[in-house]
Amino acid sequence: MAANRSRTENWKQSLAQIAERGGGIEVAVKVDHLQVPGSDVIWRVRLLECGEKELVIEQPAFVETSFPLASGTELVAGMCIGQNRWMFTTRVIGQRAGRSPSGRTLPGLVLALPEKVERCSRRESFRVSTAEFSLPTIECWPLVDPTSAVAAEVANRQQITDAFEKVRMGLAPGPEGSILLPEVGPGFGGKLLNVSGGGLGLLFTQDQTPLLERQSFVWMRVSLRPFVPLPVALTARRVHTHMDASQHVHGGFAFDFSFHAEHQEFIMNVFDEYVQGVQAQQRSLRYGHAA
Repeated sequence: MAANRSRTENWKQSLAQIAERGGGIEVAVKVDHLQVPGSDVIWRVRLLECGEKELVIEQPAFVETSFPLASGTELVAGMCIGQNRWMFTTRVIGQRAGRSPSGRTLPGLVLALPEKVERCSRRESFRVSTAEFSLPTIECWPLVDPTSAVAAEVANRQQITDAFEKVRMGLAPGPEGSILLPEVGPGFGGKLLNVSGGGLGLLFTQDQTPLLERQSFVWMRVSLRPFVPLPVALTARRVHTHMDASQHVHGGFAFDFSFHAEHQEFIMNVFDEYVQGVQAQQRSLRYGHAA
């Protein structure tokens, strides 16, 4: 039997093995992509337990702040083994602390065990018949002088704060207007592959590699529309890059607030707004369907 077919049929065993070795899976709060394309923030989280009827994962986090999800929240999840990805849908059924293989206690979410998993046709594919990940766009610039990002991030924070205030008043957030850039090199685009407690995983095309490796620090703007009305800016430090078999470049970046410490709380609040916004969309859709 081919290895891929074997893993698809024995997916419970694969999940159990991931939990035993302290590995992770990817999860995103399910979004209605007909209304909101390109808006899945995927969290890379540890799989703490794999039981007969449930999974326990660590709560999604940004820096040191966890984002607990309400019971009933629908998720899209994926597990990667080698160059292959399997995806499934599930839902939050509770909260319970779990333990990592090292014995560390972590805040956890209890998920319903999926009925089945499906293998994506390619490693870079993020869609199967029952689920998909739609990756947000991201703008990047090699950051020549990291201290110059402070003024740009302050301006970005004010623009987003003003836009949120308009939305809360029932008004349209309006256009973003001019963008204040720090001292940067030529810009390039990519996709937000995943978020973890300490950083971001980004996906680029091969031709963007020279720009990506120009500086250690990168200034980036992440689109979380429409849940966050304007792209949010932050500074990150390149940790590693590698090219996969399909010639896509994966980059790992660590959050860096050392040049602008107070920006960290604002970014955490923005991601919390995103999480709350997606859950509110789900509740609205469930209510509408029930009606």
